[in-house]
Amino acid sequence: MLPCPFPAAPIQEALWWHPVHQHDAAHTWLRETAARVAAELDPSVDRSAEG
Repeated sequence: MLPCPFPAAPIQEALWWHPVHQHDAAHTWLRETAARVAAELDPSVDRSAEG
């Protein structure tokens, strides 16, 4: 990954879903993948909300 060539503000992403999808396999995969990628990009990411 290359450094940003200009000063950039931090980005905060959030995932929201209807409770009916809480146990849906595709939604679970998406949430876990997003959390894993975020943690790889920034090890200080709090992953305690997973699951």
